[in-house]
Amino acid sequence: MSDFEFFGGGDVAESYDPAAVERFKERIKQNAQFIAALQQQEKKQKGKDDALFQILLKWIKKNQNRGIMLLVAKLIEFNVPAGFILALLLLGNATRGGHGSFTAA
Repeated sequence: MSDFEFFGGGDVAESYDPAAVERFKERIKQNAQFIAALQQQEKKQKGKDDALFQILLKWIKKNQNRGIMLLVAKLIEFNVPAGFILALLLLGNATRGGHGSFTAA
């Protein structure tokens, strides 16, 4: 055990800076608030994505157009946001003269 040095903290008291500790605590507090805000935003976004996914799922079950269903499946596979996929479907439906076939209910 002679290969290990003991750091008992004898010299630590001489270099202790209370202002640095307070700054460190403040940064930890700010980081915790930032993480909490990110988690809340993530939860909110997940709820929106889940709702859009349910709309897409209902539309896929109703739709018999195999090409569009394959496209939607590929877009989901590539992690394309559900809102973007839904917007594409709405635009495509509008150009074909569709009337409100996309509903959450």
